Amino acid sequence: MKKFLILAILLILTACGGRNETPYEPTEPTTPPATTTPAPTPQPTPTPDRWANYAPLLWRATSPTGQTMYLFGTFHAARADLYPLPDFIMDAFHRSDYLMLEIDPRNQTADFDDGLALHRYTDGRTVADDIGEELHAKARALLDGHRNPLRGIDNFDNYTPFVWYSAFTTITTEQAGLYHRHGVDMHFFREALLREIDILEANPFLEQQESGAGMSMELQVLLLHDAVINFNWNVQTTRELYESWVRGDGQAIMEITAAVTAVLPAEFSEAALIERDILMAGRARELMAEGKKVFFAAGMLHFLHDRSIIALLEEAGYEIVRVMT
Repeated sequence: MKKFLILAILLILTACGGRNETPYEPTEPTTPPATTTPAPTPQPTPTPDRWANYAPLLWRATSPTGQTMYLFGTFHAARADLYPLPDFIMDAFHRSDYLMLEIDPRNQTADFDDGLALHRYTDGRTVADDIGEELHAKARALLDGHRNPLRGIDNFDNYTPFVWYSAFTTITTEQAGLYHRHGVDMHFFREALLREIDILEANPFLEQQESGAGMSMELQVLLLHDAVINFNWNVQTTRELYESWVRGDGQAIMEITAAVTAVLPAEFSEAALIERDILMAGRARELMAEGKKVFFAAGMLHFLHDRSIIALLEEAGYEIVRVMT
């Protein structure tokens, strides 16, 4: 059961990196300098259609009064070779006047210290007091052996297991060859900056950190224990899940997702998923009621479980149609 817990965070929480992984501004394509000898006209190279069997998780929601919104289930970390995305996804984005993400990365950077402070011990304890010396030693060894996302934090033993666990989600994805800077959310963030359209937030960074800080210590320790003890298994399964998502293997995605949602502790599911999806579904309804044309990109699990954003919209009378072409 415990092996699925880190996958839940990878599918749910945005976790766009720490304070040092700041969003960067997009750059316009550069024009190569003129040469005295004209370059030959490039000829197209036949390549296979890499998206021929790909079915990304994109839906169109239509309100009872006819307003629409695109809903795109993302993977928060990816490889650079994921791009360009299929035309039907980008067409939906370009037909929209607003981009909504779970978190605007600019605000995550600005609010990082305040969010981190929510997880700091204030009574003289350290993380070892809650997780035990054995787990602390194993976790510290893994962090020191990889690109430690906590490296810029002074005395990170003074922070709760949730902070350590969040660091392991970054390490896990990077060991799987996936990086948040290439994530789908960050891709659309940069595209929105290039288009100069408004970027909206569905579930701001500080709200997410408050949810994490509100988790019981028992649950936080459980999550960290799984991340450390099952580290190699989590890396491999993260890679397999990503490849299924890229290929559009809906059956594999749903099998893993169903396993995740079936074993999540009720407390975690409520705090990290259900409560947040209620808020985000409400935000989507408000924007559609205002007539705004929005492309809403969020972690894919937010659209797949039985109390997901899609399920809540359907309950409210919205029509949800999968977009695949």
